[in-house]
Amino acid sequence: MLGASCVCPVLLACARGSYGQNCMNPCRCRSDAVCDHVSGHCQCRMGFSGDQCDVPCDRGHYGPGCVESCDCLNAAACDAVTGCCDCTSGWYGQHCQLGTSHMRESTTTHWPVMVAWSSGITERRPLADVLSLSCARSVADG
Repeated sequence: MLGASCVCPVLLACARGSYGQNCMNPCRCRSDAVCDHVSGHCQCRMGFSGDQCDVPCDRGHYGPGCVESCDCLNAAACDAVTGCCDCTSGWYGQHCQLGTSHMRESTTTHWPVMVAWSSGITERRPLADVLSLSCARSVADG
């Protein structure tokens, strides 16, 4: 139409905890999930799933919506957020696939080494502790 004008509604984000037209609907998201200001759909934090993000990941899954599968071995626990394996005693490696049964307990396991985490943090730890870590990016003598 020539000469006609359109008055379009301005869509503004609702305050936290509400969604929809005029922000009149209360969000039902849990676990600090983000609520879409238009649809009310919950965007789960890592480690949670479900319509309201109130279901923690089960033992074998991790990540946003718990859709990633853990690949930890030898009874290692899997972190629901990162998928990192928490190795049980006697195991180490990214998936806890390497055993320490061939190592003798000696003072070498108490030597300090530097661990560089993927987050950029570095710290000094005894070698015995480092062998049980699976999510360290690299280990260097320090």
